[in-house]
Amino acid sequence: MSISGYTKIAIGLALSLALVGCNNSVASDEDSSNASDNSEASSNSNDQLAGQWRVTDGSGETATFVFTPEGKLYILSDTNSETIELDYEKISDDPTLPQTTSINTPPSQESRIAKAKAAEARNYVGSMNRAQQAFYFENAAFTDDLQELAVGIESESQNYSYSIVVNQNGLVSNLAIAKDPTLRSYVGLVYQLEPGSPVTEVIICESDSATTEAPSLSTYDGNTEVNCPSGYSKF
Repeated sequence: MSISGYTKIAIGLALSLALVGCNNSVASDEDSSNASDNSEASSNSNDQLAGQWRVTDGSGETATFVFTPEGKLYILSDTNSETIELDYEKISDDPTLPQTTSINTPPSQESRIAKAKAAEARNYVGSMNRAQQAFYFENAAFTDDLQELAVGIESESQNYSYSIVVNQNGLVSNLAIAKDPTLRSYVGLVYQLEPGSPVTEVIICESDSATTEAPSLSTYDGNTEVNCPSGYSKF
């Protein structure tokens, strides 16, 4: 799997500092004010790091790190010939991270799968919204028939159920209700800006937490502002 240059640099720097810190115990314990001893300690650290290291992050991306005794770090992509060269050196005997450090943990496999499933629902609801706008412009009415929208969306997918509810006052709700209790559900709202006007506005709403329950539907009298259903927020 390919790794972007910025990701490789960030991982490389973090790893080099972490490895240097871990090997402090094998470095020279002589007084740091002695320049020759410092040079020897730095050399010892470089020797401890020297070699090739395989790195795999939480998202499954991999790269090879090559540390040289001369203080060079090479980051090799496992999918192409791109190589990054960096210089590194020991700057402190303190292996602890600053208190202000924020550690960015890559998303888990489960989290990435859940996001991909939710993306399906958002994309489908967005397509339904746009199709409803086009349908309304041509017919001066919304439709509750998915097939009439002609967007190729079935009422059931592996992860979501899709349906449409039309409010006769100029509002339609396009629903994507999750089947998996760990996923969030979505509602697309399309409504008239003014009674009798062919111009419409759209909103996509996301449930505030994972749910497989259909929401109470938004209401619209043709004049008031349209809001997301209870338990949902604008996405």
